[in-house]
Amino acid sequence: MTKVRIRRKDLKKPDEFLHFGQRVLLWSQTHRATILRSMAAVAAVLILVGLGSAYRAANVRRANQVLAEGLAELRSNNWNQAAETLSKVATDWPNTRPGRIGLVLAAQAELRAKRFNQAEAKLLAAERSSGLSPYLQQQLLLARALTLEASGQYGEAAAYAERAAELTGPYTAASLYEAARLFTRAGNPTKARQLAEKLGRDHASAPEANWLKFLHPSDVGATESPAA
Repeated sequence: MTKVRIRRKDLKKPDEFLHFGQRVLLWSQTHRATILRSMAAVAAVLILVGLGSAYRAANVRRANQVLAEGLAELRSNNWNQAAETLSKVATDWPNTRPGRIGLVLAAQAELRAKRFNQAEAKLLAAERSSGLSPYLQQQLLLARALTLEASGQYGEAAAYAERAAELTGPYTAASLYEAARLFTRAGNPTKARQLAEKLGRDHASAPEANWLKFLHPSDVGATESPAA
């Protein structure tokens, strides 16, 4: 039978692992206070992160509740109260999605209440904000167009409505109609006709397509559209 010779260096390797484990154990015992403080600090950070997340979630829930109240007032045509409630959402929760929605809708409520200066201020603030979804951008541009129309700036108002019509969203047909109407008021019937044709072609089933009969030169002096 062949004898296997075990060299001293082969026996040394297990000893190295054993000694390393002993050193770790000794270090942990010696620095027990430091380890406990570190663990406590990590736990405190995790607790703070959890509390912060819970606080933000509670804020968003409350913002959504107030936004829903404002929307109910809008649906009831209570423009003054809607503007106040939606302005609160925008002011108290400006960096949240409900806050951004509230700002645009508050401007629309001000517009409906014919408080054009307040509507203008809110729309300018909304334009400066970031994170607006495409449909909110469309709402914003269309409301801006109607606000500018109220101050007699028909050409600029028409340009805003046309920008709104270029976006894909629930207000595309309305934006096309308003753009055509405003270009008519601005003395540009050629552009108005092009947009009216696009509305009739691409959105034939939309209610706004039935309003095209109002778009003729005698409508230049009109003050309101069927959508108002």
